[in-house]
This record gives sequence, structure tokens and C-alpha cells, in this order.
Amino acid sequence: MDWEPAHADHSIDNVSVLFTFTEPVDADSFDEIVIPLRKAATAHRFNNRVEGQEASEISLPATPGQPVMINIGAVPMTRRVAFQQAADNVVSSEFSMGVASFTMWTTRYRRWANFFSELSDLYTAIDGVWPLSKRVKSIRLQYVDRFLSAPGGASHLEVLAEQNPTFLTIPQADPTAAFHVHTGWFNYDARPGCRLLTNVNIDAGDVRAQLGRERRNMSFLTLMQFESLDASLEDPLAQADQLHQRLKLLFRQLISRPAAARVGLSEHQP
Repeated sequence: MDWEPAHADHSIDNVSVLFTFTEPVDADSFDEIVIPLRKAATAHRFNNRVEGQEASEISLPATPGQPVMINIGAVPMTRRVAFQQAADNVVSSEFSMGVASFTMWTTRYRRWANFFSELSDLYTAIDGVWPLSKRVKSIRLQYVDRFLSAPGGASHLEVLAEQNPTFLTIPQADPTAAFHVHTGWFNYDARPGCRLLTNVNIDAGDVRAQLGRERRNMSFLTLMQFESLDASLEDPLAQADQLHQRLKLLFRQLISRPAAARVGLSEHQP
């Protein structure tokens, strides 16, 4: 196979998870959350603390044909605290807590067990002060996987699944041409009272003949989100873990057997 994954043992370039709340955190609770959250973050080497503000969401009237005037200066700002890890003087991982959501991402992914352990400890620190486990409206998990071709380029059909999933149309005419495909859909029977959003984006670059030794790049963005339709999600951490399992199965559908073997995904791996 004339392609290599982004890393020696896996193709994951970055991963992120986002929890949104059913209601905003009040100011007093937010102050109380920061203390145990800082301790949990430090235990996982999120040593750089950054304070900031973010704009709150604005609800706009849905009146067709009517102009909407927005005064940007009047947008309310809310507090956000981020804890960061750095590698080679560049932020490589971050956990941030806001009034309406918290998120965690990394560009130094090792294994889901490591990522989930950090996420669980930070989640528990919040839940010990503010009942997060009963106030999660949605959970979104996203992976970006990347492969690089041999110098001079290679056929993207080596990386893509031998039989493309029915929800994607992959260009077959030129195996070395650049292309972009994307799709997304909602599933309403994944869990009672919630819907599951799935998004897939695949991009492959090309190599100009005169550049010769440059390498082609192929990236896969896969995203899933559980969202409650009426109240809050039950056992958010367990549902985040389920999203990971679902995304692993989805990614396996997108890539060929040689590519799957190269990144350690067996044919029947759950």
C-alpha cells in the first residue's frame, strides 16, 4: 500500500468532544466548579490556564422576508475557562468549561482509553459541584483521520473501502484526482427520546506533475451527536463511549482492508 497513516500506529489527526447543557451554569456554581476542575486538570497535565469570554447565542425571529438587524455591541458575553497541554511550545490538548457547554480536544491522540480517562475525571469534577449528569442536552464526538501517499502520489482507491457505503458516491474515473464528498443524516430511533446526527466528509488532494515528489493527502472527518429531544441525556459518559464505538464502526466502513490493517482495525472489531 502506497499510503501511510498520520501516525505510526493510527491515522487519527485530532479528536474532539462537546457537551452542551440543558441550562446555563449560574455564576456562583461556575466559581465553585473551577476549583476542583483545576485540580483534576492539573492531575492530567493541563497546566496552562486561560481565562476568556465568549458570545452567548442569539435567537433570531423566523419571519420570512423580514430583515433582521443585529447590534454586535449588545451581544452578551459569558465566561469560559480553558486548561491546556503544550508540546513543543504549541497547544496540543485543551479542556474548556463555559456557561453553556464544555469541550475537550487533542492533536496528540493515543488511545480512546487514555482520552476517555481524562474526560471522565474532568466530567466528574464538574458533576461533584453542579449536576452535570442530569443537565446534558447533547454530546458530539468528532474524529479527523489522515493518510499521506508515497512521494509523487498514489491511488486513493487503495485507502477507500472496496465496496463504498451506499450513503457515499466516490469518484472512480481518476484514482489520483482531487475530490471532496460529504453526507449527513439524522436517525431518530437510535435511542428513545433523542436523535443521532451523523456527518461524513472525505477529502483527497492531488499532486501537480511538475512538483513530482510531493505527497497526496487524504482526510476523513467523521462526526456523531446524540441530542435529547425533550429533556436531558441519561448517563452522558456512557453515551460518549457509545459514540466512540459507533464512529469506529463507521470509519471501518469507509476504508479498505489493507488500510484497516495498517491502523489496527480488524475485520470484525466492535
